[in-house]
Amino acid sequence: MNQFAHTLGRALTAAPLLCMTYMAGVAFAQDCASPVTQADLGRCAHEEFLVATEAYAVSYKMLAESLAQKPRNQLRHTQKAWIHYRTAACDFESSASQGGSVQDMVKWRCATRMTRARTEELIRLINCPEGDVSCVRPAR
Repeated sequence: MNQFAHTLGRALTAAPLLCMTYMAGVAFAQDCASPVTQADLGRCAHEEFLVATEAYAVSYKMLAESLAQKPRNQLRHTQKAWIHYRTAACDFESSASQGGSVQDMVKWRCATRMTRARTEELIRLINCPEGDVSCVRPAR
């Protein structure tokens, strides 16, 4: 099991919707197990990104809803900046294939990788262990 699946699995006990999203990703992987053309590869990369985005959205919502107004606003600001960063980073990463049929696939794979990493960070904040001073505490 990869690290993303392991981390997501830990959060699943608190979030049935994350479980459904992860299972959709498993079904997607079966559909895209043997892509034939570059268009298939691009489509599958985009679908994988959509699955990763669903898990990200659920984890973001769970975290945001647990916070008081001020830290929730800080989180929203941070997420907007992160999305801009992800877009710029993936534009840069895919620029070597500018104009080629592989560019979209490279961009979607980058966005998927970064979205999964951010989802893991959000899950860490949701499951913040007692005594971790780097975690924002939920609203009481």
